Amino acid sequence: KATVSVLYWCNMYQGIFFGVVAVLCALLWVGRETSDSKVDTKGAALRWRYLTVFLVFKLGDWMQGPYFHEMYSTKVGQAEVAMLFLMAFVSATIGSLAVGKALDTYGGKAGSIAFAVLFSASGLTALSNDYNVLMLGRILGGVAASLLNTSPETWLISEIQHQSLPSSFTDYIFSWMYFSDGIVAVIAGWVADGAVSQTSDVTSPFITSSVITVIGGVLCFFLWPTNKKGTNTSTAKSPKLHLGSMAALVVTQAFFESAMYVFVLNWGKAVSSADSGSVPYGTIFSAFMTSTMIGTTVASFLMKKSFQAAQLLTFSAAIGFSGLVLALYSLDNPYALVVSFCMYEAAVGVYFPSIGCLRAQLIPEASRGMLMNMCRVPLNLMVITAMLYYEALGVEGGLKLCITALVLMCIATLYLHSNTVKSKSE
Repeated sequence: KATVSVLYWCNMYQGIFFGVVAVLCALLWVGRETSDSKVDTKGAALRWRYLTVFLVFKLGDWMQGPYFHEMYSTKVGQAEVAMLFLMAFVSATIGSLAVGKALDTYGGKAGSIAFAVLFSASGLTALSNDYNVLMLGRILGGVAASLLNTSPETWLISEIQHQSLPSSFTDYIFSWMYFSDGIVAVIAGWVADGAVSQTSDVTSPFITSSVITVIGGVLCFFLWPTNKKGTNTSTAKSPKLHLGSMAALVVTQAFFESAMYVFVLNWGKAVSSADSGSVPYGTIFSAFMTSTMIGTTVASFLMKKSFQAAQLLTFSAAIGFSGLVLALYSLDNPYALVVSFCMYEAAVGVYFPSIGCLRAQLIPEASRGMLMNMCRVPLNLMVITAMLYYEALGVEGGLKLCITALVLMCIATLYLHSNTVKSKSE
């Protein structure tokens, strides 16, 4: 009976995955005629150059995730693993304060190459069994994460302005960027599994990710022109800094993304608690990533219908809120739980292209690197706090914390939307 139960739920998990894929295919079919028709040669060339580098970077970044806990658990105790995980966010917070000004001075290309160097070095520390070396690796990885989250986007927005591309291209490239990222995440899981299968060594995804990231750095060096401060000769108007809108942007980003990291810490534990059998985490992860692509596709459609980024962020908060509330009432049913989590991941897919477009609209070019990194400081501090109380919160408490964060984020997005409407009327 136990075997039959496990097979039943595995089939149900696969059913969820194929159902999500079917929804994505239907959405892509509906929107098939509006994909690239309005992108000129200049925009298409920029898309190719940017995504080639960015997605190679993301492939290296995603590869370490599936085996993070298992790899470090073979070298140190559980308490040390938790400290290593925490240190990545501490160093990311410090890194955000340190690298922002450097980005504005040296440009997004230099920051992206610096990411490749630091992240590849971080991955290579997995070869050591020494705790101090592993800790150094997490510190380097945290600073690298700050660079990955800001440097490529800094370069991209500067290049869009330099080439005087229309604002609609910003919506277009962010939709492409995060849709492709979902595909790359699934591929990364397969590559990581293949590396472990071939070598029987859980450090192999880390070494492979270092090699991939170096390749990304080389591609960045040759494909991306330098566009640091003072080299942008475009007459395109850079947005002026509005403190109220910037504060609302920081709140929006901090609450949504901190909730996302808390969700990452809890979803596996939630599903395993609901299902006493063997849980196919790879299938569930693939369903999550496909759900993010659904969200990104929906966001792209709505942007073409002239929906504002702030409106889409409110929409994202509403979907995420609904999914997590459903999850709270499904903690004893793994099937319903995974479906509700897929709803939340769809909200993540709506969020990322929308927040990218909003940052492009609100952050002045001259201080883009510094302000983007400063935006991440409250986010990292909130994640650190949540991690310190992780055991005390439990799964249910973690989900309630995520729901509360989404409600607060929604209030900030409504303020952003009202400010956008007010600015246009003026």
